[in-house]
Amino acid sequence: MGTELRGSLLTITEKLTSTNTAQSLVAGTYVVAGSSVTKYAQYALITVEADEIRVGFGMAPTQAGVGHKFKANDVIALVSHDMIKNFQYISADSGNHANLMITLEY
Repeated sequence: MGTELRGSLLTITEKLTSTNTAQSLVAGTYVVAGSSVTKYAQYALITVEADEIRVGFGMAPTQAGVGHKFKANDVIALVSHDMIKNFQYISADSGNHANLMITLEY
């Protein structure tokens, strides 16, 4: 799968940092300016830029080895809103926090 996004109403890129506590992607929703229309992210492209993370879906990954492990330069594609809202991540090793570049497509 390539890293190009598939043409949408809106894409937003942000940089996040993993911690020693499992986290979810914060939003995954966008309210269209000047209206009450809410768009839900349908696709996420995540690049791990430094160190390692563990990832879980619908459960909290742990530093003790629960969850899929990703290292620097790995790319994660989440292809549905359910995957995005159930995605959780944590630093794989205590004190070694990874930078994540995340682009959400709405």
